[in-house]
Formats: sequence, C-alpha cells, structure tokens
Amino acid sequence: KISLPKSELYLIDLWFVSCPPCLRDHKLIKDKLEWLKNNNIELIGISTDNNQQKWKNYLKKEKINWVNYREQENYNKRITTQLLINVFPTYILLDKEGKIIRRGNSFTEIEMFIKNNYLL
Repeated sequence: KISLPKSELYLIDLWFVSCPPCLRDHKLIKDKLEWLKNNNIELIGISTDNNQQKWKNYLKKEKINWVNYREQENYNKRITTQLLINVFPTYILLDKEGKIIRRGNSFTEIEMFIKNNYLL
C-alpha cells in the first residue's frame, strides 16, 4: 500500500534498472520535476527490480530524488501483476481520488495528455 500525499494528479512510473527506455525517460523526467511540482502532480516510481542493491545504487548514482518504491517479491501482490503490466516503462495517471485516468508507455505521451487535458 502507498499513502498518496494530497495532490491533484499522481503519476506512477513503473520501471526497472535494466530497461533502456525507462532510463531514457528518467532523464526527461529529471528535467520536468519542477513542471510536475508546479502543476500539483505527484510523481511516484515503482521498480520491479529484484536486486535491491542494484536498484538503490541506480537511484543514488543517477540522483533520482523523487519517491521510489520497489515491488515486493510476492508475485501475486505486485501492482504489475494485478494491473497486467508487462511493457516498460508504464505510466499510470491517477486523479486525486486514485482513479486511473490514463495509462501509457512514454513520459512524453503522458506529458502531452496532461498539457492537453488538465492545464490551461
């Protein structure tokens, strides 16, 4: 379970360390952190990595300083299992009630959706 801080929108980033498209998107996301914050969008990363040390090293080395969690090892309790996610990265945009608004596989795609539907 994740307690969501009060925000208008939540962007869940599902990824893993050995995923080149995930790592490319992280570079884009780092440049957009201020934009996300200014638009009251809470970014939460959830990694599917089994190797905790490799995951922690990546977060530290790449200065990934937004909230990040690692899925638990019980396969049936994983969010990726429950939501049938098998392509990475996957982004899930939630409203303030936690309802899924949009799902996509590119940060740029989600960014454009937000700009076209939620921003003036």
